[in-house]
Amino acid sequence: MIRKFDFLVIGSGVAGMSYALKVADAGKGKVAIVCKTTLEEANTAKAQGGIASVTNMEVDNFKKHIKDTMIAGDFISDPAAVEQVVKNAPQGIRDLVKWGVNFDKNEKGDFDLHREGGHSEFRILHHADDTGFEIQRGLMEAVRRHPNITILENHFAVEIITQHHLGIEVTRRTPDIECYGAYVLDPDTQKIDTFLSKVTLMATGGTGAVYATTTNPNIATGDGIAMVYRAKGTVEGMEFVQFHPTALFHHRGHAGIRRHPAVAQRRRVHAEIRQAAQPCPTRHRSPCHRQGNENTWLGPRVLRRDAQGRGRNQTPLPEHLCQMSLHRHRHDQAIHSRRALRPLHVRRH
Repeated sequence: MIRKFDFLVIGSGVAGMSYALKVADAGKGKVAIVCKTTLEEANTAKAQGGIASVTNMEVDNFKKHIKDTMIAGDFISDPAAVEQVVKNAPQGIRDLVKWGVNFDKNEKGDFDLHREGGHSEFRILHHADDTGFEIQRGLMEAVRRHPNITILENHFAVEIITQHHLGIEVTRRTPDIECYGAYVLDPDTQKIDTFLSKVTLMATGGTGAVYATTTNPNIATGDGIAMVYRAKGTVEGMEFVQFHPTALFHHRGHAGIRRHPAVAQRRRVHAEIRQAAQPCPTRHRSPCHRQGNENTWLGPRVLRRDAQGRGRNQTPLPEHLCQMSLHRHRHDQAIHSRRALRPLHVRRH
């Protein structure tokens, strides 16, 4: 099936829904919001503290907010991006209020501003201690009642459509790669539908859930980033991953935590590879272990294999797993070598 929209928004957090509302309110055309689970399940709803914006011009200003942001970002942040976000924040707050989001106010009727770490002035707007949930609630109600917005829950975007799908070679050096929409899996028909659009916005969030220990929602698996990368688009800033609040390592794992089906499928594939590879049951320890940390492991040792996938006292791997196991061994070997030479240091700002 082919479906046509003026705007295709992939992702249903604050970024995706606010963009959909802006273009729909401006009368620019029909908008489709595609999300792989439900509108309620997004990183936005998990945020608690508040949202920063210069609202009291008597004591605060954009220059102060920009300076605070650059210092908090260790001056790695893009100055142009910081300036754009800070200067447009007041309008963003007005838009949220217009769409039905409530922020706490004091007895004078002004915003009840808080001050958090890194800020030199009181500029944090909040709703009790569930600000993200309130923002998500207000935006969901607004998009659901808008006549020009179509919401497609439990639909999984698979690929971005570019010139590549028209038979034209596309590389990372290709200038002006064009996007015509996306291929989307319909859960009811179990078929891939073609969504064509004039503008496609990727607002799918980050990759926090790919880590074994994380407080990110299970849906944060980086699907949108992967789609852009496969389409030869530009991906940057991958070294910045938010863990908030910080999670502590536990050697017993996460047997009690429900996993997203996509994560479960990935783990089943990896389990099949491990079972076929019959890894040595012994473990070898990292430099941290020798320093007294009993909970730090580098994981199961994978035996060296020949070109046929044979290891010591082992039968050959199934043909479809042989190359995957060889690649995994080389990857693990390289990681272990780097860790042995240079201990990992983590700095939190």
